[in-house]
Amino acid sequence: MTKPVMKYGARKGKMSTMRRWMAGAAARDLRIFPVPGADVLRMHQSELNSDFIIAPNPREANVLLSVGELTEPLAKKTAVAYQQIPRPRVLAVAGSEQPVHLPEPDVQVSLEKSFLDEALPEVRRLLQDYAWSESAEPWEPEFLVNLIEDADNGGGHDHHHHGHSHGHGGHGEHDHGHSHGAHDHAGHEHKKADEEHSHQPNDHGQEGHDDACEHEHDDGEHDHGDMDFMSMVAMTKDLPRPKDGLPMNRSEVHFGPFHPGLPGGLSVFMELDGDTVIEARVENGLTARSFEEILPLEASELPDLLAGLNPLTPQTYRLLAKKALTSTFGDNDSISSEELDLLETERIRSHLNWLATFAKTLGNEWLHRAATHWHRITRKEEADSSKLLPFLDQIRNMPYLQRKLSVAGVIPDPLLHHLSGPVAKSAGIKQDFRSRQKQYGDLGWEPVIRQENNAWGRFLVRLDEIEQSLEMIEKTKEQQAKSEELDFPGSGKGSAQLESPRGRASLNISIKDGKVQELHIETPSQPLAGLVPTLTGEMELSDALVQIASLDISPWEVGLKNHGV
Repeated sequence: MTKPVMKYGARKGKMSTMRRWMAGAAARDLRIFPVPGADVLRMHQSELNSDFIIAPNPREANVLLSVGELTEPLAKKTAVAYQQIPRPRVLAVAGSEQPVHLPEPDVQVSLEKSFLDEALPEVRRLLQDYAWSESAEPWEPEFLVNLIEDADNGGGHDHHHHGHSHGHGGHGEHDHGHSHGAHDHAGHEHKKADEEHSHQPNDHGQEGHDDACEHEHDDGEHDHGDMDFMSMVAMTKDLPRPKDGLPMNRSEVHFGPFHPGLPGGLSVFMELDGDTVIEARVENGLTARSFEEILPLEASELPDLLAGLNPLTPQTYRLLAKKALTSTFGDNDSISSEELDLLETERIRSHLNWLATFAKTLGNEWLHRAATHWHRITRKEEADSSKLLPFLDQIRNMPYLQRKLSVAGVIPDPLLHHLSGPVAKSAGIKQDFRSRQKQYGDLGWEPVIRQENNAWGRFLVRLDEIEQSLEMIEKTKEQQAKSEELDFPGSGKGSAQLESPRGRASLNISIKDGKVQELHIETPSQPLAGLVPTLTGEMELSDALVQIASLDISPWEVGLKNHGV
């Protein structure tokens, strides 16, 4: 028996002339919702075609594209996002593994340089020919069914947390607003399971209903016309008060893990008092990886493993692993010209990728498109500094950006010594591991230092580092020498440090009989995530999101769980 095509993605019914015309229109209007995020997609796909758009949230998409390997918790969030896409919809997976909690993909391609060129024609064909099908079925994943049942058995919830949406069109895109709506989606989510389902579209592309929101009134029980008047003072007398003294209802929300203005995979919990942040913290569970589960590991496999765990800076982490492996029998502080070129090229791409996401947080679509364009250029070929440098100067001289980013985001002095990378250097901290590497000194390199301890300073340091990296690459063009391939020793202990685009990363390993037995890694994003509560307290929500995005936290670095050493 032939399996149904788009079993869970098609609408139920027969294809008719009108429906075929509608299906053709949908096939031409591809709206892709990428997970974990557009930043990860940009890292894997050097050429993003102009004949599709990146949807800001699942409600506006007709394709869910899963890129790379997802952790089990992140796959569950992806399944919720897929459920929220109205049918007809296509599930596409780029990678060798099928994510758990999701149905069998409609399209699956290998994660290669131009995988979209292979996937998109098939996606269009499916939307064109199978948008309606009599064999279509509703998709009811077990975990979501259990959540609904738990909600039905668990009673109601505070009504004031439910159903108020500010400044965004459904899920994911917030335009600096937020939602008190208690549901789980691409932009943010509430904790309760019943709330997670309340605003999801059902498998007919319509919104479901939350029984917890139904209010039953006995006839004649409430006569609002005779209700005694209660003043606002009396109504709010028991509510908590923030620093401004205005009592507001409190709500708990989760921004991410697919928020377009934050790194893909990053989830931030917030307690809000109206639009004021009372508490905020980065959640560690969604992207957490445990090395204990994969060790022992053949030493030769370690570079590819680390590169795969951090899709935003894979080359830096691959080189970090190689340096740790080779350090067991020699000096690992020196790098070749080829390795310097690799590190600085990835630094440029990483900062431009951050800038594209940061522009979304700021609501500056021009800056987002420009940064995406330059990131694409540097992914395809060597960047032409004669054209990229004027763009950097242009955005340095945008008064709007300076005014917006200079007003807050000061990191207290006692926390600065934990930091490295652009966040530390913007506050005048001269910490950069490249200072210890002779190759950089020979090229006249000096770390970029600013005295702007705020989001504007962090912005400027990254622009300065892009310019500096272009200069370093130009100087090494005539010195290119291939690094030698080394055999990894049978047993020993090794360590390495490198300056990644976010700061210093260090790795310690223990090898026995050619296998990595223990591994300990320290990443720059771990202390950066710890700054979130301090930087966002008592701040307006839109400003808090800007401050979080200005830190450039990689969720793939935050959740790593070490084993031994």
